[in-house]
Amino acid sequence: MLVDVQIVNAFIDGATGGNPAGVVVDANILTAAQKLKVAQQVGLSETAFVSASGSATIKLEFFTPREREWQQAHWRAFSTISSGSKVEKYSSSRAG
Repeated sequence: MLVDVQIVNAFIDGATGGNPAGVVVDANILTAAQKLKVAQQVGLSETAFVSASGSATIKLEFFTPREREWQQAHWRAFSTISSGSKVEKYSSSRAG
């Protein structure tokens, strides 16, 4: 399965630096096990997965490459900030 992972740097100073995180937009069809595998393949400290939510604008899940099971990680700062730049476009496309 081919998954589009965007690498986004959070907390940058101008055009360089920052903390990289993976962001997968439209992760609706991925299982938790697939999300963990993607995060492990990306190899960054955090990967965020954006999908539709029945009770909110979006659902945002986090996985790290160090996890051994399919459980998602707790809140992650870098990937939360990084995914913010991609969420608006995702939410707009779902609205309409």
